[in-house]
Amino acid sequence: MKESCGSALIEVQRTNGADGDISVKWRTHDVSAKSPKDFAGGEGILEFKHGEVKNLTLLYVFNYKVTSYNNAYYYTSDSPKY
Repeated sequence: MKESCGSALIEVQRTNGADGDISVKWRTHDVSAKSPKDFAGGEGILEFKHGEVKNLTLLYVFNYKVTSYNNAYYYTSDSPKY
């Protein structure tokens, strides 16, 4: 994504059924993009209600005068809690 985008919505999909409420921890990790210089890193908990299969997390990307297209970060999630 371009650094000038300002933010990105990260979609997380629930697989293997949608019965019951669950929560899952998430976090960002630096690669070549570094938090807090390039993006607002963080961690949190996504909650899926019974029947929900998609959820969104907002990631803020910082805009600099020089646009770089090769900065990277990654997003992980833990095992869900039922």
